[in-house]
Amino acid sequence: MSKKLIAFAIFFVSAFYAFSIDDKYSLQIVVDNDAFSIGKNYDRYYTYGTELNLTFPKSETPEFFLNDFLFSLDKNEENYSIGLTHKLFTPSNISADTILRDDRPYAGLFYLSLSKSSSNYVLRQKLLSRLSIGFIGKYALGKELQTFLHRQWFKSPIPQGWDNQLSTDVILNFYNRFENSIFYEVLPEFINTSVLIDFNAGTLVNEFGLGANFKIGRFYDLKIAKDKKTSVAYYIYFDSFVRFVVYNSLLQGGIFNRSSIYTIPTDNINRFYFNGEYGLKINIYDIEVDYSNSIRTSEFKDAKNTFWASLKLRIYF
Repeated sequence: MSKKLIAFAIFFVSAFYAFSIDDKYSLQIVVDNDAFSIGKNYDRYYTYGTELNLTFPKSETPEFFLNDFLFSLDKNEENYSIGLTHKLFTPSNISADTILRDDRPYAGLFYLSLSKSSSNYVLRQKLLSRLSIGFIGKYALGKELQTFLHRQWFKSPIPQGWDNQLSTDVILNFYNRFENSIFYEVLPEFINTSVLIDFNAGTLVNEFGLGANFKIGRFYDLKIAKDKKTSVAYYIYFDSFVRFVVYNSLLQGGIFNRSSIYTIPTDNINRFYFNGEYGLKINIYDIEVDYSNSIRTSEFKDAKNTFWASLKLRIYF
């Protein structure tokens, strides 16, 4: 099979993302790309991503020994998922065939994840716990996939610098995100606010963050009892985080393999950055669509902000 066909297969395989609530399964397509963002398409830094997850209701959860490593809330409803993630990162000028100093290195990553999502309706809390295993480097086929997409679909400049991408290394990372609704007793039914805490730990990224979430509209919400959930939901949302970075292998190179041709020096890493997302979500019975835009402030010295958008389609069954 040619490299182009392999890249083409990865694109479609990794374009399906599944998530389920209550006792239903669902299938959701999620594609991230800077070409979808509102305003100018900068084509830099985080340039493409897709995910594939198969999620089970608690009653149907496979018996994986890794399940015990994932955190869960007490008195909760929970779901498990098995997933695949594929992402590509590039410098700000993909037409250059030489290393661009003081710019982001090329990086592709591909990993398998096991996740548990739990909710406590009494305390109005949510927790996502995820363990990821995979690799960074040429076997993620970043060069082949981005070249195919730019040549066949977007008619954009062909990337020239993938030969200088980060060397192959192992991904073993643990991620948790905690959400707690606040002010629900005084806010009207169509408004929800939450405080957020998350952290990453492992060989890919080590960081922790504090954030907030705001939603307005008609939505499935923790302050609404389970038996009162509406079959139609629509709302706009704003999600923001300020994070502190300890180590980022996508900038600084893998922890085990230190042979990358080019990485960002430790002294040039910005220890704090802001990540914001805003979007519109619509759910009609068993179909859910979501469009969002994201911004991330500079992650290293002299870097620019990163912009991208996400398209999602979820079907419950």
